[in-house]
Amino acid sequence: MKNRFSLFTFISFLLVTSGCTSAPPVWQGRGTSSLVSPNTEDRPINIQEGLNVYDYRMLIAAALEKLASCKAPRNLPHMISNFENQTSSDLDLPLLKRELSDILHESHYSIVDKASRPEVAEEYSYEANSDFTIPSQAIRKESQVGIFFLIRTVINSRSQQTADEKFTRYRLSLQIVNAETNEVSCVGSAEIKKEYERKRVAL
Repeated sequence: MKNRFSLFTFISFLLVTSGCTSAPPVWQGRGTSSLVSPNTEDRPINIQEGLNVYDYRMLIAAALEKLASCKAPRNLPHMISNFENQTSSDLDLPLLKRELSDILHESHYSIVDKASRPEVAEEYSYEANSDFTIPSQAIRKESQVGIFFLIRTVINSRSQQTADEKFTRYRLSLQIVNAETNEVSCVGSAEIKKEYERKRVAL
């Protein structure tokens, strides 16, 4: 009888505490993300806090649409310059840069890879100061193309929050700058809205 009473008391305690105790609220994505840009359809994506690769590609594609009438010819060499993260999110800027470079190349922009320049210079120095490279196949001096335009990227955000919902809008801006005159030739931007709802998980 005593064992039955103790078991009943223990089960009752568990039921009471499980109903009264809850984990801290967390933000979870609703499962959709709306790209705020003319002539762009909404696409379902896997939501997470911040931006993911699908968001990056949608933002870049929409921003490039705004540059369609830009007076900077695509066939002249462009180089991706600074990235400014003006948001409070810990964004994956290297991933954003790779996606931007890939999409620019797919869109027939002439892109000079800034990150490869130190390696090219190192290889040139090695070939010039050794006898291991076939002379006719060595990197020739003064053969690299010059830069006509720089592409600067800025991303910022603003959020609105209620008791149970949170909306964050991320804005990506691409600036094409004339490397000779430092003039901003054109700007293309796009915005994406990410929605989250607050969930409580009972213990």
